[in-house]
Amino acid sequence: MRRGRFVFALLGVAVFGVSLGAGTTVGYRTAWDAARPDMREAAAIVARSGPGMGAATPGAEPPAALVPAAGPTASARRALPSPERVSTATWPLVATDAPGPPVGFAVRVPVLMYHRIAPADEVGRSLPNLVVPPDLFAAQLEALVAAGWRSITAADLAADVAAGIVPPPRTFVITLDDGRLDGYTEAFPILQRLDLVATYYVITGRIGDSSSLTASQLRRMASAGMEIGSHTVGHVRLTATSPSSALLELSGSAAQIAAVTGRRPTTFAYPFGGVDPLLQDLVRQAGYALAFTEADGCWMSWPTRLVAPRLRVSPSMSPEGLLHALEGCTGGA
Repeated sequence: MRRGRFVFALLGVAVFGVSLGAGTTVGYRTAWDAARPDMREAAAIVARSGPGMGAATPGAEPPAALVPAAGPTASARRALPSPERVSTATWPLVATDAPGPPVGFAVRVPVLMYHRIAPADEVGRSLPNLVVPPDLFAAQLEALVAAGWRSITAADLAADVAAGIVPPPRTFVITLDDGRLDGYTEAFPILQRLDLVATYYVITGRIGDSSSLTASQLRRMASAGMEIGSHTVGHVRLTATSPSSALLELSGSAAQIAAVTGRRPTTFAYPFGGVDPLLQDLVRQAGYALAFTEADGCWMSWPTRLVAPRLRVSPSMSPEGLLHALEGCTGGA
Protein backbone atom coordinates (compact mmCIF):
# COMPACT_ATOMS: atom_id res chain seq x y z
CA MET A 1 0.00 0.00 0.00
CA ARG A 2 2.81 2.33 0.92
CA ARG A 3 4.58 1.39 -2.30
CA GLY A 4 1.38 2.24 -4.26
CA ARG A 5 1.16 5.67 -2.61
CA PHE A 6 4.83 6.28 -3.36
CA VAL A 7 4.42 5.36 -7.04
CA PHE A 8 1.30 7.52 -7.26
CA ALA A 9 3.18 10.47 -5.73
CA LEU A 10 6.02 10.04 -8.18
CA LEU A 11 3.55 9.99 -11.05
CA GLY A 12 1.93 13.17 -9.73
CA VAL A 13 5.26 14.97 -9.56
CA ALA A 14 6.11 13.80 -13.08
CA VAL A 15 2.78 15.01 -14.46
CA PHE A 16 3.20 18.35 -12.69
CA GLY A 17 6.69 18.73 -14.14
CA VAL A 18 5.54 17.91 -17.65
CA SER A 19 2.62 20.32 -17.30
CA LEU A 20 4.92 23.05 -16.03
CA GLY A 21 7.31 22.46 -18.89
CA ALA A 22 4.49 22.48 -21.40
CA GLY A 23 3.10 25.66 -19.90
CA THR A 24 6.49 27.29 -20.14
CA THR A 25 6.81 26.15 -23.74
CA VAL A 26 3.36 27.46 -24.57
CA GLY A 27 4.22 30.72 -22.84
CA TYR A 28 7.34 31.14 -24.96
CA ARG A 29 5.42 30.15 -28.08
CA THR A 30 2.62 32.62 -27.33
CA ALA A 31 5.07 35.42 -26.69
CA TRP A 32 7.05 34.59 -29.83
CA ASP A 33 3.86 34.37 -31.90
CA ALA A 34 2.89 37.82 -30.63
CA ALA A 35 6.27 39.21 -31.60
CA ARG A 36 6.67 37.21 -34.79
CA PRO A 37 5.19 39.77 -37.24
CA ASP A 38 7.83 42.29 -36.26
CA MET A 39 10.59 39.67 -36.30
CA ARG A 40 9.43 38.56 -39.71
CA GLU A 41 9.53 42.15 -40.87
CA ALA A 42 13.12 42.44 -39.75
CA ALA A 43 13.97 39.13 -41.39
CA ALA A 44 12.30 40.21 -44.64
CA ILE A 45 14.19 43.50 -44.66
CA VAL A 46 17.48 41.68 -44.15
CA ALA A 47 16.62 39.26 -46.94
CA ARG A 48 15.57 42.02 -49.32
CA SER A 49 18.72 43.99 -48.69
CA GLY A 50 20.78 41.19 -50.19
CA PRO A 51 21.86 40.93 -53.83
CA GLY A 52 18.57 39.52 -55.09
CA MET A 53 16.36 42.14 -53.38
CA GLY A 54 13.54 39.59 -53.41
CA ALA A 55 10.74 39.38 -50.90
CA ALA A 56 11.07 36.96 -48.03
CA THR A 57 9.26 33.65 -48.40
CA PRO A 58 5.72 34.06 -47.02
CA GLY A 59 5.24 32.17 -43.77
CA ALA A 60 8.95 31.46 -43.31
CA GLU A 61 10.34 31.32 -39.81
CA PRO A 62 12.76 34.09 -38.83
CA PRO A 63 16.49 33.43 -39.13
CA ALA A 64 18.02 31.71 -36.12
CA ALA A 65 19.93 34.88 -35.25
CA LEU A 66 16.60 36.63 -34.70
CA VAL A 67 15.11 33.91 -32.47
CA PRO A 68 15.73 34.70 -28.81
CA ALA A 69 17.51 32.08 -26.75
CA ALA A 70 15.90 30.75 -23.60
CA GLY A 71 15.89 33.20 -20.73
CA PRO A 72 13.27 35.96 -20.68
CA THR A 73 9.89 35.14 -19.26
CA ALA A 74 6.75 35.34 -21.33
CA SER A 75 5.56 38.43 -19.48
CA ALA A 76 8.87 40.18 -20.10
CA ARG A 77 8.71 39.20 -23.77
CA ARG A 78 5.24 40.71 -24.12
CA ALA A 79 6.47 43.96 -22.59
CA LEU A 80 8.92 44.56 -25.44
CA PRO A 81 7.99 47.49 -27.72
CA SER A 82 6.44 46.44 -31.02
CA PRO A 83 7.87 48.19 -34.11
CA GLU A 84 5.48 49.16 -36.91
CA ARG A 85 4.86 46.24 -39.21
CA VAL A 86 5.66 46.56 -42.92
CA SER A 87 2.42 46.92 -44.86
CA THR A 88 1.70 44.81 -47.92
CA ALA A 89 1.99 46.88 -51.08
CA THR A 90 -0.25 45.80 -53.94
CA TRP A 91 1.14 47.19 -57.19
CA PRO A 92 1.84 44.49 -59.82
CA LEU A 93 5.36 43.17 -60.34
CA VAL A 94 6.26 43.10 -64.03
CA ALA A 95 9.35 41.40 -65.43
CA THR A 96 11.43 43.83 -67.44
CA ASP A 97 12.44 41.01 -69.81
CA ALA A 98 8.88 39.80 -70.42
CA PRO A 99 8.28 39.00 -74.10
CA GLY A 100 5.55 41.62 -74.32
CA PRO A 101 2.69 41.84 -76.83
CA PRO A 102 2.93 41.45 -80.62
CA VAL A 103 4.95 44.11 -82.43
CA GLY A 104 2.85 47.16 -83.19
CA PHE A 105 0.76 47.08 -80.03
CA ALA A 106 0.54 50.49 -78.34
CA VAL A 107 -1.83 52.39 -76.09
CA ARG A 108 -2.52 56.04 -75.45
CA VAL A 109 -2.62 56.66 -71.71
CA PRO A 110 -1.81 60.13 -70.32
CA VAL A 111 0.69 60.09 -67.44
CA LEU A 112 0.57 63.34 -65.47
CA MET A 113 3.84 64.61 -64.01
CA TYR A 114 3.57 66.58 -60.77
CA HIS A 115 6.29 67.46 -58.28
CA ARG A 116 5.06 69.42 -55.27
CA ILE A 117 1.49 69.98 -54.08
CA ALA A 118 2.08 72.78 -51.59
CA PRO A 119 0.57 76.03 -50.32
CA ALA A 120 2.36 79.25 -51.26
CA ASP A 121 3.79 79.70 -47.76
CA GLU A 122 5.50 76.28 -47.92
CA VAL A 123 7.10 76.58 -51.34
CA GLY A 124 10.50 77.68 -50.01
CA ARG A 125 13.20 77.57 -52.65
CA SER A 126 11.38 75.14 -54.95
CA LEU A 127 11.09 76.17 -58.59
CA PRO A 128 7.68 77.88 -58.94
CA ASN A 129 6.72 75.92 -62.06
CA LEU A 130 7.09 72.66 -60.09
CA VAL A 131 4.62 73.62 -57.37
CA VAL A 132 0.85 73.23 -57.78
CA PRO A 133 -1.33 74.63 -54.96
CA PRO A 134 -3.48 72.00 -53.23
CA ASP A 135 -6.77 73.69 -54.17
CA LEU A 136 -5.77 73.74 -57.84
CA PHE A 137 -4.58 70.11 -57.67
CA ALA A 138 -7.97 69.14 -56.22
CA ALA A 139 -9.86 71.15 -58.85
CA GLN A 140 -7.84 69.62 -61.69
CA LEU A 141 -8.53 66.08 -60.53
CA GLU A 142 -12.17 66.84 -59.72
CA ALA A 143 -12.65 68.04 -63.32
CA LEU A 144 -11.15 64.81 -64.66
CA VAL A 145 -13.26 62.60 -62.38
CA ALA A 146 -16.41 64.52 -63.32
CA ALA A 147 -15.61 63.88 -66.99
CA GLY A 148 -15.31 60.13 -66.38
CA TRP A 149 -11.54 59.75 -66.01
CA ARG A 150 -10.15 57.16 -63.58
CA SER A 151 -6.55 56.61 -62.55
CA ILE A 152 -4.36 53.53 -62.40
CA THR A 153 -0.77 53.28 -61.16
CA ALA A 154 2.22 53.28 -63.48
CA ALA A 155 2.79 49.65 -62.46
CA ASP A 156 -0.76 48.81 -63.59
CA LEU A 157 0.03 50.47 -66.90
CA ALA A 158 3.24 48.47 -67.23
CA ALA A 159 1.33 45.25 -66.59
CA ASP A 160 -1.28 46.13 -69.22
CA VAL A 161 1.29 47.02 -71.85
CA ALA A 162 3.32 43.86 -71.14
CA ALA A 163 0.19 41.72 -71.51
CA GLY A 164 -1.15 43.52 -74.59
CA ILE A 165 -4.20 44.84 -72.73
CA VAL A 166 -5.78 48.16 -73.68
CA PRO A 167 -6.86 50.00 -70.50
CA PRO A 168 -10.47 51.24 -70.39
CA PRO A 169 -11.18 54.57 -72.09
CA ARG A 170 -10.40 57.66 -70.02
CA THR A 171 -7.71 55.95 -68.00
CA PHE A 172 -4.80 58.05 -66.80
CA VAL A 173 -1.84 57.90 -64.41
CA ILE A 174 -0.84 60.44 -61.76
CA THR A 175 2.84 60.65 -60.83
CA LEU A 176 4.52 62.82 -58.20
CA ASP A 177 8.30 63.13 -58.35
CA ASP A 178 10.88 63.59 -55.57
CA GLY A 179 8.97 62.23 -52.56
CA ARG A 180 8.32 65.53 -50.81
CA LEU A 181 6.34 65.58 -47.55
CA ASP A 182 3.40 67.45 -49.08
CA GLY A 183 2.76 64.40 -51.24
CA TYR A 184 1.38 62.87 -48.06
CA THR A 185 0.01 65.86 -46.15
CA GLU A 186 -1.64 67.58 -49.13
CA ALA A 187 -1.93 65.26 -52.15
CA PHE A 188 -2.74 61.94 -50.47
CA PRO A 189 -5.99 63.11 -48.76
CA ILE A 190 -7.23 64.58 -52.05
CA LEU A 191 -6.46 61.36 -53.91
CA GLN A 192 -8.28 59.30 -51.30
CA ARG A 193 -11.32 61.59 -51.31
CA LEU A 194 -11.62 61.24 -55.08
CA ASP A 195 -10.94 57.48 -55.03
CA LEU A 196 -7.83 57.91 -57.18
CA VAL A 197 -4.42 56.25 -57.03
CA ALA A 198 -1.02 57.68 -57.88
CA THR A 199 2.61 56.68 -58.26
CA TYR A 200 5.14 58.40 -56.01
CA TYR A 201 8.71 58.53 -57.35
CA VAL A 202 10.84 58.90 -54.26
CA ILE A 203 14.48 59.87 -53.79
CA THR A 204 15.27 57.12 -51.33
CA GLY A 205 18.33 58.81 -49.81
CA ARG A 206 16.04 61.55 -48.52
CA ILE A 207 13.41 59.33 -46.87
CA GLY A 208 12.81 60.69 -43.39
CA ASP A 209 14.38 64.11 -44.03
CA SER A 210 12.44 67.07 -42.62
CA SER A 211 10.87 67.95 -45.99
CA SER A 212 10.52 64.41 -47.37
CA LEU A 213 8.23 61.45 -46.89
CA THR A 214 8.92 59.12 -43.98
CA ALA A 215 9.04 55.33 -44.13
CA SER A 216 5.77 55.01 -42.20
CA GLN A 217 4.03 57.45 -44.56
CA LEU A 218 5.26 55.48 -47.57
CA ARG A 219 3.98 52.27 -45.99
CA ARG A 220 0.58 53.79 -45.29
CA MET A 221 0.22 55.08 -48.84
CA ALA A 222 1.38 51.76 -50.29
CA SER A 223 -1.20 49.88 -48.20
CA ALA A 224 -3.85 52.35 -49.47
CA GLY A 225 -3.15 51.45 -53.11
CA MET A 226 -0.50 54.00 -54.05
CA GLU A 227 2.58 52.83 -55.92
CA ILE A 228 6.06 53.71 -54.65
CA GLY A 229 8.52 53.96 -57.53
CA SER A 230 12.16 54.91 -57.76
CA HIS A 231 13.74 58.28 -58.53
CA THR A 232 17.26 57.04 -57.58
CA VAL A 233 19.02 57.30 -54.23
CA GLY A 234 20.41 60.82 -54.57
CA HIS A 235 18.57 62.44 -57.53
CA VAL A 236 21.71 62.41 -59.64
CA ARG A 237 21.98 63.08 -63.36
CA LEU A 238 22.55 59.48 -64.39
CA THR A 239 23.80 60.31 -67.87
CA ALA A 240 26.68 62.22 -66.25
CA THR A 241 27.79 59.39 -63.93
CA SER A 242 29.76 56.21 -64.55
CA PRO A 243 27.79 53.06 -65.42
CA SER A 244 28.74 51.45 -62.10
CA SER A 245 27.60 54.50 -60.11
CA ALA A 246 24.37 54.71 -62.10
CA LEU A 247 23.63 51.05 -61.44
CA LEU A 248 24.20 51.59 -57.71
CA GLU A 249 21.71 54.46 -57.77
CA LEU A 250 19.16 52.30 -59.56
CA SER A 251 19.57 49.07 -57.59
CA GLY A 252 20.16 50.81 -54.25
CA SER A 253 16.91 52.74 -54.46
CA ALA A 254 15.05 49.56 -55.44
CA ALA A 255 16.43 47.77 -52.38
CA GLN A 256 15.42 50.62 -50.08
CA ILE A 257 11.87 50.75 -51.44
CA ALA A 258 11.56 46.98 -51.02
CA ALA A 259 12.81 47.25 -47.43
CA VAL A 260 10.32 49.99 -46.58
CA THR A 261 7.21 48.73 -48.36
CA GLY A 262 7.78 44.98 -48.57
CA ARG A 263 7.67 45.06 -52.38
CA ARG A 264 10.26 45.94 -54.98
CA PRO A 265 9.46 48.85 -57.32
CA THR A 266 8.19 48.14 -60.83
CA THR A 267 8.64 51.59 -62.40
CA PHE A 268 11.20 54.38 -62.47
CA ALA A 269 11.42 58.09 -63.32
CA TYR A 270 14.69 59.54 -64.64
CA PRO A 271 15.95 62.52 -62.62
CA PHE A 272 16.10 65.55 -64.93
CA GLY A 273 14.57 63.35 -67.64
CA GLY A 274 17.95 62.48 -69.15
CA VAL A 275 18.37 59.07 -70.78
CA ASP A 276 20.59 57.33 -73.34
CA PRO A 277 20.80 53.74 -74.69
CA LEU A 278 23.38 52.66 -72.08
CA LEU A 279 21.25 54.02 -69.26
CA GLN A 280 18.19 52.20 -70.60
CA ASP A 281 20.15 48.96 -70.41
CA LEU A 282 21.14 49.69 -66.80
CA VAL A 283 17.52 50.43 -65.91
CA ARG A 284 16.60 47.07 -67.42
CA GLN A 285 19.36 45.34 -65.46
CA ALA A 286 18.05 46.91 -62.24
CA GLY A 287 14.68 45.27 -62.85
CA TYR A 288 12.39 48.17 -63.83
CA ALA A 289 9.64 47.40 -66.35
CA LEU A 290 8.65 50.98 -67.20
CA ALA A 291 10.66 54.19 -66.98
CA PHE A 292 9.56 57.78 -67.60
CA THR A 293 11.39 60.65 -69.22
CA GLU A 294 10.17 64.23 -69.39
CA ALA A 295 9.27 63.94 -73.07
CA ASP A 296 5.74 65.10 -73.85
CA GLY A 297 3.14 62.61 -75.08
CA CYS A 298 0.99 59.64 -74.12
CA TRP A 299 1.87 56.80 -76.51
CA MET A 300 3.03 53.67 -74.66
CA SER A 301 4.48 50.49 -76.18
CA TRP A 302 6.58 47.62 -74.88
CA PRO A 303 9.64 48.33 -77.08
CA THR A 304 9.67 51.97 -75.86
CA ARG A 305 8.74 51.20 -72.25
CA LEU A 306 12.02 52.57 -70.85
CA VAL A 307 11.62 55.97 -72.53
CA ALA A 308 7.95 56.56 -71.76
CA PRO A 309 6.54 60.12 -72.04
CA ARG A 310 4.52 62.15 -69.56
CA LEU A 311 2.43 65.32 -69.53
CA ARG A 312 3.85 68.04 -67.27
CA VAL A 313 1.21 69.78 -65.15
CA SER A 314 2.12 73.35 -64.25
CA PRO A 315 0.49 75.75 -61.76
CA SER A 316 -0.79 77.78 -64.71
CA MET A 317 -2.88 74.90 -66.07
CA SER A 318 -6.57 75.29 -65.35
CA PRO A 319 -8.80 72.28 -64.68
CA GLU A 320 -10.44 72.83 -68.06
CA GLY A 321 -7.04 73.12 -69.71
CA LEU A 322 -5.87 69.84 -68.19
CA LEU A 323 -9.03 68.07 -69.30
CA HIS A 324 -8.50 69.41 -72.82
CA ALA A 325 -4.87 68.23 -72.78
CA LEU A 326 -5.88 64.67 -71.84
CA GLU A 327 -8.61 64.50 -74.43
CA GLY A 328 -6.29 65.91 -77.07
CA CYS A 329 -3.57 63.38 -76.22
CA THR A 330 -5.92 60.42 -76.46
CA GLY A 331 -7.95 61.66 -79.40
CA GLY A 332 -11.01 62.10 -77.21
CA ALA A 333 -11.11 58.42 -76.27
